[in-house]
Amino acid sequence: FWNTAVLKGMILLTGIAGRGQTVRADDLTGFFVGGNFARSRIDHDFSRYETQLEAQSKDFGRLDLTNSFPRKRSNAWWADVGYMIWPTIGIETSFLHLGESTNRGLGTFTRTGSNPQAVVVTEALRSSGPALSALFRLPLMEALDVNIRIGDYYGRTHLVNGVLLNSYMVSTQTTRTSSLL
Repeated sequence: FWNTAVLKGMILLTGIAGRGQTVRADDLTGFFVGGNFARSRIDHDFSRYETQLEAQSKDFGRLDLTNSFPRKRSNAWWADVGYMIWPTIGIETSFLHLGESTNRGLGTFTRTGSNPQAVVVTEALRSSGPALSALFRLPLMEALDVNIRIGDYYGRTHLVNGVLLNSYMVSTQTTRTSSLL
């Protein structure tokens, strides 16, 4: 279903764009709307959380996490709206969803003087937020130009950790940071 809908949408947009009037490169001013979809890769060291759990459990018994199944690739997308003040200078506001990285760790927990029990540890990390940037367009040829954006991304990073041992316990950490875009 997903691939068919995307293909039909692309054919429709291509047809609409093909019917439009041609515009000279030096006449590009006014409002614009855009969007992108891609696959992202988030590299995050999930072993830090697993090491913390193993250290915290030493007072109660022994935690051994033996297998880890990270998933670093996911879907990323962003949408933008802007205004080209002049043909080469504009402003743009965007919302970016940079994707999600997850991990699932398996192991055993042995309480002091007891038999080992299976334990599952899960982590999910994702980032998204708005961005505001200045857009500079450098026309190289009639059908080729380079866009340069300089701005600020105000991202919200959300980390969810879960432990399944007799019951499921969840902890979340959220931070907001501003960074150069």
